[in-house]
Amino acid sequence: MDSLVTTAGIRCGRAWLRMVAHLRETNPVSAIEARLHTGEPVRGIPQAAAAFAGAQHAAYVHGGQRTARWLAEQTATAVRKKLLAFDAVEPTAVAWAQRNRLDKVREITDDQRDLITELLTAGARSGANPRQVAGAIYGSIGLTDYQARLVANYRRQLEEGGAAALASIDRALTSGGADRTVVAAVRDSRAIPPERIDAMVDAYRDNWLRYRAETIARTEGLRVAHQASDELFTQSVVAGDIDPEQVERKWVHTNRRKDARVDHKQMNGQLRGFGEPFQSGSGVLLMFPCDPQAPIAETANCTCLVTMRIRRLGFVRAA
Repeated sequence: MDSLVTTAGIRCGRAWLRMVAHLRETNPVSAIEARLHTGEPVRGIPQAAAAFAGAQHAAYVHGGQRTARWLAEQTATAVRKKLLAFDAVEPTAVAWAQRNRLDKVREITDDQRDLITELLTAGARSGANPRQVAGAIYGSIGLTDYQARLVANYRRQLEEGGAAALASIDRALTSGGADRTVVAAVRDSRAIPPERIDAMVDAYRDNWLRYRAETIARTEGLRVAHQASDELFTQSVVAGDIDPEQVERKWVHTNRRKDARVDHKQMNGQLRGFGEPFQSGSGVLLMFPCDPQAPIAETANCTCLVTMRIRRLGFVRAA
């Protein structure tokens, strides 16, 4: 399962970065500025989100096929191997793709539109000119509302200089070079040149974008890999190749950091049968790590795994 999750995560993370790059390429600052009063300053978000969902579906199919090959190898003497194949056009698999596409388009579209609305409001409140507002919107593409606010606050601190600029030092995801620039400017009682501020803010924003891509890779990679694995096992049960009573699922807590979720730590080793949900320490039910039906507090940056075995064959590890 580890390698399956890694592959799915890489695919999802890269797809997210491609989506953001596409939106930026097709929505330059000048175009956003010209459309500020149209209600849609950034165009193509639903279509880009659909492309991202398409990449997730490709990872889902790949995960199902990988799981089928693995299960066929492990059960070759007990199961009709020729039937162990992932059917991407099976109704439940098709339904997953359609539901995932709708969910992702709605989620990404709503997030970006809410953020754009907030940036327009903030720009009007501060008296920023249209070019500045358009630049802020362009720079926010792909970020969360919280991350966009961090970027805006970072710029404000650098432009104010003095104590405010010093407060920006050592914040998460700034670079050592940027921090040294701030220290030198304050020490010499001079302002940081505007072009240098632009470069520092751009680098800080890109760091947050990469961080979000990594978060998406972890969360979406886990979700897609487990959903694909579950679908393959479901198809095998329906086909009569696997007895559902013999399927055992085990929650494995993999995060060894001090800030790991205590609720998930308590789940380590929890056993469930086919189709049965796990229960976190806080009482939340999850079918697998990063279950989309669970609250975000239970899923964001989760690194847990669920392993499966068929009892009559003994424990086998997924590749």
